[in-house]
Amino acid sequence: MTVVRVMPARACAEAVTTHVQQQSQVEKPLVEKSNGSLLSEANSEGPLHMVVTEETRGQQLRRNFLPSMGFFVICLIPLMFGLTRYVELGVNGQDQVTQYYMWFIHVEIMVFLGFGFLMTFLRRYTLGAIMLNFLGSCLMFLVAILIVGAAHQTLGTDQDKIKVDLPLLIDCTFCAATGMVAYGAVIGKATPTQLMWIMVGLVPAFALNQYIVIEHFHILDMGGSNVIHQFGAYYGLAVSFVLSRQRSAHGLQHPKKSSTYLNDAFSLVGTLFLWIFWPSFNGALASTSSAATTVPSAEGHAASEQFLCVINTVISLSGACVATFMTSVLVGGRMKAEHIQNATLAGGVAMGAACSIPITPAGAMVVGMAAGALSTLGFEYLTPFLDTRLGVRDSCGVHNLHGLPGILGSFVAGLASLGMTTKDYFTRDDCADNTPRECGGLQLGYQLAGVCVALCISIAWGLIVGIIVTKVNPLKEPELSLDELFDDGPWWHEQAVEPMEDAIHPYPHPNQAATLQSNKVSPHANGKHDTSKQLGDVELALDASLPSGASEPPLIKVSEPASETSPSEEPKPPNLQHKSAWA
Repeated sequence: MTVVRVMPARACAEAVTTHVQQQSQVEKPLVEKSNGSLLSEANSEGPLHMVVTEETRGQQLRRNFLPSMGFFVICLIPLMFGLTRYVELGVNGQDQVTQYYMWFIHVEIMVFLGFGFLMTFLRRYTLGAIMLNFLGSCLMFLVAILIVGAAHQTLGTDQDKIKVDLPLLIDCTFCAATGMVAYGAVIGKATPTQLMWIMVGLVPAFALNQYIVIEHFHILDMGGSNVIHQFGAYYGLAVSFVLSRQRSAHGLQHPKKSSTYLNDAFSLVGTLFLWIFWPSFNGALASTSSAATTVPSAEGHAASEQFLCVINTVISLSGACVATFMTSVLVGGRMKAEHIQNATLAGGVAMGAACSIPITPAGAMVVGMAAGALSTLGFEYLTPFLDTRLGVRDSCGVHNLHGLPGILGSFVAGLASLGMTTKDYFTRDDCADNTPRECGGLQLGYQLAGVCVALCISIAWGLIVGIIVTKVNPLKEPELSLDELFDDGPWWHEQAVEPMEDAIHPYPHPNQAATLQSNKVSPHANGKHDTSKQLGDVELALDASLPSGASEPPLIKVSEPASETSPSEEPKPPNLQHKSAWA
């Protein structure tokens, strides 16, 4: 966009130190043209001078951000005033703090700290991973108070206000966690504006899926294997499929879709936070389950549910950790940071559905080991297949960490129901006159139905939202170029976009199925190289930008030290030089 400002000659003389004779005159107000330009008209007495200011590339990419955020704020303020109120205060409020606040804080740490640092593995998108996770989670949290609160408290009742209490806030944080799972699929490919709409668009779908599978199907899903992990993963993958537009540059072939040593270390910090607090995530709302209020000695049952959630999740996570290290070495010969960062958490995801029932410690360990191995194999084989064959670009591998283990968790809960010897853990009305085994068979059927419902809603809704955020562009915000993908440059102060010709992998990310030819001779290259495959968008773009006479992309070359040195000189280490055809 070009901003055109017409000013009197005297004002222009002060701006550009050019003396222009003119008579005294009064400026007329600025007039905004339909194309966004600004014109200032003056009296016809005296000359006029035109100053043209070009809009920067970063400003073009941020055109829709402030209007979108302003729209959200304008909608939130009156709705919060008109539709919400506190739960009854006094003893009830203090009891909630005593019972839930510790669990609430643990869940907050997971969402804001754990998920944020887990996604810092991208070497050029660290600020976006943490800060956009922060912004998106807060925005989803506020929107969820209205939508999730209304779905839980006002549908089918005469209640006209949403009672805000700690259990509702925990559920809203779960909704934000679902959004961060989806964020992992589109990170680096969506602008902040698109990302905020993707996050807000998820909230009503989350509430709908939760209402169907929890309130009507009564599935076992205390830790959110279905409503959080599976739903968020496939929603994000559907949005990513639309955003990527079948371009390989949005996937594994992009040179900025890579990590460094420090990025991997920071990501592992996020892994450890998530691993430590995952038992609280699965058990935060155990004491509010409907089973805890429908069986005799409800207080004792609620306490035992929370106990089971913690014990089962800790054992499952430990099993996943052991299996992940073993499987990583088995398939790759060495331990890979990407596997450890993600698959070690799969045990917590898979145990989310069955964590509140007594599946035995051995059963919890086996589930965790199966989830860890499945997730590791997914990162090694399934992610490259989805990227190269189906065009599903999964930036963080959420399909392997959340999607597949989430489905596994629902199956585990259904199968465990068949072996139950009591009906206390079932909340279905049609179990009253049936034996525990008959109730278990019904529960298995509804668990599978819940998986199908979550898949249908998440994928369909994700495709719709993806189309909306790519097609609706009122201020003509440009698309991200190849240089700007997976890069903090356009969004953050004092950050610049790394040119594509400089975006050579320091070493290939373990998830890299196909790398640039420059890695073939790099001393830091230690991954798999498929340089014989057909060139993708990134390679073609690099080749097209080569100056005349250059035949290869930039290479990494090591110059060996001199074989002989003078007595006064110490041997110098190898000098890593960047030999570039663009130099």
